[in-house]
Amino acid sequence: TVDLGIPHGLSVSEDGKRAYVVSANIPAPGEFLDPDAKTRNGFLILDTSEVQARVPNAQMKVISASTFKDGSVAQHTIPVTIAGKPHLVMVDEGGAAGLSDTANVKLACEAKMAPYPMARIYDISDETKPVLQAYVDKWGDAKVRVDALTEAVEVPGVAMVLGHLRGLAGIEWVSLGHFDISKTEVTVAQYRACVEAGACTEPKTEGSCNWGQSDRDDHPINCVDWNQATTFATWAGGRLPSEAEWTHAAKSGRKAWKYPWGNQKATCSWAIMDDGDDGCGEGHTWPVCSKPAGNSTQGVCDLAGNVSEWTAEAVGPNQRVRRGGCYLSDASYLRVSKTFDNITAHRRPNLGFRLAR
Repeated sequence: TVDLGIPHGLSVSEDGKRAYVVSANIPAPGEFLDPDAKTRNGFLILDTSEVQARVPNAQMKVISASTFKDGSVAQHTIPVTIAGKPHLVMVDEGGAAGLSDTANVKLACEAKMAPYPMARIYDISDETKPVLQAYVDKWGDAKVRVDALTEAVEVPGVAMVLGHLRGLAGIEWVSLGHFDISKTEVTVAQYRACVEAGACTEPKTEGSCNWGQSDRDDHPINCVDWNQATTFATWAGGRLPSEAEWTHAAKSGRKAWKYPWGNQKATCSWAIMDDGDDGCGEGHTWPVCSKPAGNSTQGVCDLAGNVSEWTAEAVGPNQRVRRGGCYLSDASYLRVSKTFDNITAHRRPNLGFRLAR
């Protein structure tokens, strides 16, 4: 048995073999701020296949129970498919203010939480462990956070879930036909999500490394070795690109260009590079996609400059190809044709990565 609250909503999968039952726990004023208070607010996933098959004395079995304590009153669920994977959209009735009791509204606002109805989106590919992927997290300045990252959208007067999902790490993908590639190099904020999830280890922090720098969340993660990059890629639902895939992306498909943007010589108008000074005068990386003029035709950023990028390509024992030049590179090293390699254990300020899938 599962000890949950008041049955408050029900939806059923298209094949009738799963039921998603909502359990509401109406909070007392301030309950969601009490770290010791228990909650019975959430949803159950039930196996209803015996019911669907009309088995005599059919039993419904609990597959999993997911609860959360934020003062909301769970209301209903909507099963949907996103990017080919089953998801569950869950909406509550009262937001962090519960049923909008005046005291709770005040407490919710003081706690910087949305006092009105909120929504959550769960990946239920593994029904035994639903994964929260998007949610309303914060009222405050009417901003929304997605996937526990720093990406925020201003919403006048109301907090709401962003209309797109990008997986655990918030990766934005660009389709190149037979494969996808991430629009940007993996950022510090995206890598931190993996560290906080316990799946990734911390990068190096000395010198020009971006990890631990308070103003570098939107910069590319650097100072990670090849194994750290591979671990993140797996966690985020991708992989490192092959050298051929990376080259295809950098050539804007099959164009015979010197650079991702064309044949114009690389300068700081196009890329983060050494155009007389490292990092276009900053001496380090810049936020990803700072030079949109240098994007590929398909809109992929920083394929030349900012940080050089690990690929999956092996060139010998414990050595992998890296591509793309970096903020320390002059124009000759930013050409699409330029190839480098590094020992997999290297963790350098000029070296990061992006994903493919």
